Amino acid sequence: MENSPNNPANPPSPDTTNLSHPVSGYSSKILFAAFIISIITLTVISFKYLTLQKEFNQIKSSNTPQATSPANPLPSPTPEPAMDISDWETYSHIKARIEFKYPKGWKPSGGEGIDWVYTLASPKGNMIFRLHSNKNTILNECYLQISQSSSNINSYIYSITKFTGVSSGEMCSSPTNLDNREIWAKPDASPLGITFNYHQTNTAEAEIIFSTILSTVSYPNITQDAKAAVLSTLDSYLKAIINHDRNTALSYITNSVKSEVPTNWPQDWYKYKTYEGLNEFHSASEEQQFYSQEQITFQVKFYRQNDAVGERVNLLFVKQNGQWKTPTWNFL
Repeated sequence: MENSPNNPANPPSPDTTNLSHPVSGYSSKILFAAFIISIITLTVISFKYLTLQKEFNQIKSSNTPQATSPANPLPSPTPEPAMDISDWETYSHIKARIEFKYPKGWKPSGGEGIDWVYTLASPKGNMIFRLHSNKNTILNECYLQISQSSSNINSYIYSITKFTGVSSGEMCSSPTNLDNREIWAKPDASPLGITFNYHQTNTAEAEIIFSTILSTVSYPNITQDAKAAVLSTLDSYLKAIINHDRNTALSYITNSVKSEVPTNWPQDWYKYKTYEGLNEFHSASEEQQFYSQEQITFQVKFYRQNDAVGERVNLLFVKQNGQWKTPTWNFL
């Protein structure tokens, strides 16, 4: 039986030669696309990471204080060289109890006046150093105040005032020449003030000379004498109380309160056996200022027999006609 076209006995096998090629090409495209996407993704992630890292570093650096140098750094100030005073001369006023050094070649200018006790002038006469009474009032009339300060110089406290103005005639009501200068230093340790006159053009030199003179000022024995006098009175007064010497104790009471002594004194004052002083000073200048006063308050503690606590007293002493007296005492 012959094979017919409609029913072939051996049908032809399908041609599968090219079936695998479409599948292989499609997979390659997918892999290539995935690779490109991965590269792009990694690039984006890396860029984002670098951007965030940069921003983080900027924030960190902005919060960290950085030492900056000025474009034009200022030079360090050069300390003022110390003035050589090896050839300076020494002035000592016994009555005024003051001593200081001054530049060689300066000469006394004029004698003692109502408001001053000594005057020194530079060779050119453009600087004048003067000791005067603290009660001097001419400065209030002839000078305009520039500044006022307090300084501790060589363990002495000074109130220092700087003026500008002119001194002419007896008194000055309207200063017109403001080129003149004056420094007025009032020491706590002495009743004498110190003035220094100079011209504006000499300001730098004058202020150095004046401060150097002040650094050499001393007040020999003025504090020691004042201290010794009032302590001697205090000691005699307290010993009179401890020894129950009423008459001696009364001799140190001011006349104005002698009639009131029985009421001002404790009724059992005669029972005191010992005493101790309580005043303390933290510096030499503080002690000098304390004993330079015209009224001094001592803190004293009295003890009776077998008394471990004691009784604290403020004893006020005032200077009257060169002698120290006490008007009363106050128990604390």
